[in-house]
Amino acid sequence: MHNNFRALVATGRARNGFYPAEFAPPTGLMYRLKYDCWAEAYAHAHVRSCSGQASQASSRPGWKENIHVLQTTATDDLGAIQSAIAKWQSELALTGVPSNMVFTQEMRTPRFRIGRKMTKMIWGSNTHIGCATQRCSNMWFTSCLYKNHVNSVGANIYQVGAVCSGCGEQCYLTEGLCGTAE
Repeated sequence: MHNNFRALVATGRARNGFYPAEFAPPTGLMYRLKYDCWAEAYAHAHVRSCSGQASQASSRPGWKENIHVLQTTATDDLGAIQSAIAKWQSELALTGVPSNMVFTQEMRTPRFRIGRKMTKMIWGSNTHIGCATQRCSNMWFTSCLYKNHVNSVGANIYQVGAVCSGCGEQCYLTEGLCGTAE
């Protein structure tokens, strides 16, 4: 699900909020995410708490987190994960990303707060993800963890460029995503 959204962004087909460009610019270097079972284990340990709050960074060393609370139990685990991902990816159409793709201190302000989940999803250099969801008494609680310094002030969200131009030998051209050496 994450890679489907990353593919839309990578190929320049994702709506870009209130910025002048109607679509987020394509990228020459965005990796296809690999699933990480350790990240899933960290996420699972947290969602079992049913706290509805972000976990402590020390409980997920080297990972950044997106959380989502679905205020119903009238679904299953797949529906809960799909709801979380749809909510996070909708932030691109709501807040957008700047054309220079630099993550700024301003993006940490309340005005942009909603967009920080989406930027974790589309951070170009990210290579790994792990997610978990838990049915709680009156909600579903979902957590996804992302590797590699996502949402770092002053860093590029992703590199703008011709699709796959920075991938080297391994490009999934129909997705516009690069393979990883790992």
